[in-house]
Amino acid sequence: TPTDNTNPAPTITPVAGSPNNTKAKLSAAQGGSFSVTASIATSKVVWNVVFVSIKVRVDNAVIRQRNTGYGDGFDNNNAAGVMTHFPSSADMTRFASGKFQTGFFCWEAFVPEIKLVGGGSDGKLGIEKIVSHYLQDGTGDSLTGHYHGGGISREVIKDVAGTIVSFPVTDSNGDANASPFADGSLTLTGAGTATRTWRAGDAPGGQFAHFRSGQPLETVTGSMDFRAAVASTSTDAPDVIVVHAETTWSAHFEGTVASGAIGVYTVNGANTSGTGALALVSAATNGKDAGDALYETFEPRFNHGRVNI
Repeated sequence: TPTDNTNPAPTITPVAGSPNNTKAKLSAAQGGSFSVTASIATSKVVWNVVFVSIKVRVDNAVIRQRNTGYGDGFDNNNAAGVMTHFPSSADMTRFASGKFQTGFFCWEAFVPEIKLVGGGSDGKLGIEKIVSHYLQDGTGDSLTGHYHGGGISREVIKDVAGTIVSFPVTDSNGDANASPFADGSLTLTGAGTATRTWRAGDAPGGQFAHFRSGQPLETVTGSMDFRAAVASTSTDAPDVIVVHAETTWSAHFEGTVASGAIGVYTVNGANTSGTGALALVSAATNGKDAGDALYETFEPRFNHGRVNI
């Protein structure tokens, strides 16, 4: 039954084969506040629920795919949280696609409007519990270092046991089992309110040994490939992740390496590519469970288990 709102009640469907028909599924496809009543004889249990409708505007979303940030070395946070630049050295050739800050990511997306409608007569009940996120999976990695004489080194993903894992893998900032999101680069306005903007970006980097079997690294080829989404959770159900809109993109690292004592990387065709647009995951329902949308949200993760073989 609708409670303080005019939206029709969502469907509730008995689970076939459940004992005495005592189980049912309540659809979450209708936003608003509702009372669900279960009764046996004269006994009743009332369950009050609020479903918040989340609409991500994609028609004027902006995606930047920059090529200007590719170059030698990469930036990384040290133990104190200070951003430090690590150039190529006598041991390692390092390369980046950009910097990890707004305006310098090689890939960046901006969503101008996320509209939330909750329960109650004003449509605001429950919206403060909805948390917006940046969810990203690594979908492929063909990054390869080519050495004088024909030797190669390629990048793979391994789990904690050292086993090479297949794609996709989640690309979180930290332990994916604790938080699978890449929110380290997420900037929101209006968090906790009915209208929000969403901005996120990424600028991956890599490295290869300057020498392998005594031979110098000559070129770098290949890409890192990603699937990125605007997602949300509720503080009442933090482990239930809904994805609303998504896109795919890749960072290509084609370049040459100096033959001197320090293997400096120079761009030779490196670029960022992708669909260049956000698309709704499910236009009919404004979203889909991350698992149903085939997103990985648990360890191993892309930016923890990357190693060269």
